[in-house]
Amino acid sequence: MPAANKASQRDTKTAASLWFSCLCWRRYMPMKFLYRSLTLVILFIGFIQLYGVGERISSALWRLYKFYGSNGEGITVGTSMALITYVVSICLIVVSGVIYKKSNDSIALALARLSSFILLFGLLLLTLLLLSPLAYFYSR
Repeated sequence: MPAANKASQRDTKTAASLWFSCLCWRRYMPMKFLYRSLTLVILFIGFIQLYGVGERISSALWRLYKFYGSNGEGITVGTSMALITYVVSICLIVVSGVIYKKSNDSIALALARLSSFILLFGLLLLTLLLLSPLAYFYSR
């Protein structure tokens, strides 16, 4: 009988420790998971933005090389595309900054910092492209 009692106490202790660990997981892990997931999505969007801006820059440089000296120098960039890129990027940088301030997870901090730098670099490249004579605005 005492062996069954010890097994019962061990099961109770295990159940209590599992309940406590589950309670702690529910309390702290969702925010960690949320911050990491959100920064990964922001990082993915930053890479997409960098790819799009890089493609526009390479297209503008190719057009400059191919049609140098003729009338058709430069590429056209839609004003709505540029405006949406600026607004979304600035909003994502703000969200990434909030995650950087609120999170205490080192992975989320590194991802937030990296995504902010990538978004800022993409905005810098887009600004340089739009200020150069390689791009012309058009609106529909």
